[in-house]
Amino acid sequence: MVNLNSTSETTVADIQFKPAHSHKFPIIVFKCRDVLGASNAIRTWLEESIDEDDHDTLRMDDQALDMVPPRQQGQLVLLEDAAALGGWAEHPTSIFAIFIPKDDRIRWFWCLFSPSSLLIELTGQNLIGPPTAVSATSPKHGALYTFLITGFTTATTYPNSPDFIAASKLLDLCPPIRDPDTAHRRIEADVYLWFNGKTGADISDDRYILHLEPAERELVSLLDMGCARYILYKKTFFKQLGYEVIHDSEKVKLHQLRQQQDLEGQEGKQAVDTPVATPAPSAGGVGSVDGDK
Repeated sequence: MVNLNSTSETTVADIQFKPAHSHKFPIIVFKCRDVLGASNAIRTWLEESIDEDDHDTLRMDDQALDMVPPRQQGQLVLLEDAAALGGWAEHPTSIFAIFIPKDDRIRWFWCLFSPSSLLIELTGQNLIGPPTAVSATSPKHGALYTFLITGFTTATTYPNSPDFIAASKLLDLCPPIRDPDTAHRRIEADVYLWFNGKTGADISDDRYILHLEPAERELVSLLDMGCARYILYKKTFFKQLGYEVIHDSEKVKLHQLRQQQDLEGQEGKQAVDTPVATPAPSAGGVGSVDGDK
């Protein structure tokens, strides 16, 4: 089982492909008479062909060969003059793909040396049949080439860890570190992080260490929780805190609105209940006017 949080375990070879329009070499297709036998023969050939000093660089991940029935037939596709390790022409890379009808999984192999001796061996063991070629001028060539390099790149690139994927889906409401220059000293002064003489875990191989600030790396080391999990917890905490702040703010606004409405209602009620004063008649009244006349 590959640790998806580890840099060393998820590092893959830097194989770079030519653009489809630049590939002028035919794609070779063999009938594979025994997929399981051919896969095991290729794996053995790779192990025996690589130099002993470079044996640790050989990577053959699980290809679910235990799911392949004996004598299962398929196709072996060879892609040459298409890729190079690190993009260097002096390190040409040959790509093999084994297909099984009605099986979505493709079994991939690659090597940095000529596969001629391998093909002779597979033919001698009657594991593959005569080849057919998809010419570079064929209309099918470009589509098949693109399909192969896309499938190979996807299959040989490790996905992100589940924690990092979950964290990536969350809205980032995390504030910046307050006073980064003193962050390390504040961590060192926190007795709860240093109880029982904890010295912290080694996270130098953590795949996501560069996503954290230096002070956060020290915190993750002391908590021994991994960078991706720390990112997930941090974003979850501040997202929830942000929702609570917004919710509380809305509650305050609603409370203030109700208070204002109650106050306006009381003032309106007072205006209705207060009797309107009737003006007093003038001293002379109407008769006085007549009398003046």
